Amino acid sequence: MRLTSFPVLLVILLIAITARSQQASFNVATIKPYDKAASGQVMDALIEGLGSDAAPIVFPVTDFSVEVLQDGVAQPAKVRITKFTMIRETNPGTSSRNTVDLAGMKMRSYQTVSFVVPKGLHPGAAQVVVSFKGQRGNSIGLEIIEKPLRPLVGGMSVITVGGIPPNRTSGKIEGNDNSCSRSSD
Repeated sequence: MRLTSFPVLLVILLIAITARSQQASFNVATIKPYDKAASGQVMDALIEGLGSDAAPIVFPVTDFSVEVLQDGVAQPAKVRITKFTMIRETNPGTSSRNTVDLAGMKMRSYQTVSFVVPKGLHPGAAQVVVSFKGQRGNSIGLEIIEKPLRPLVGGMSVITVGGIPPNRTSGKIEGNDNSCSRSSD
């Protein structure tokens, strides 16, 4: 009786391992700059859980694919670029997951995938699904509109880690300058 239950337990264990390995190991957190887009507009999908939180890893564009689903029809979107992004946590007290303390600021790291919203979509609700190396992530809502919203224009904060502060540089910088005295023969 024990020998007949062993294969059944083995099959159940293999099914559980297979189902667990098919779960998404990454999360599409949001779509930027808005959750609304028109066909042909370039949008960014911010993804958590790929690579290291603090070390900037940029994955190649070929590792990603993006689909926009509307009315049961999936349309592929062209992936333009990928980049590593860190965004300041707006409410650091509520979440410590995936945050890095950088110079006293809580920063959250993302892999950003820029894609073009495909043509042929009509105004209404749609879903964006990002796949990484064939593994599908969660879907996130995107409202398709007729005309694009105003572009978001902003500055970029750059934090330099390491290096010499400007007030601690040496007094004389060596180089090709014409102020050197020349000896006359």
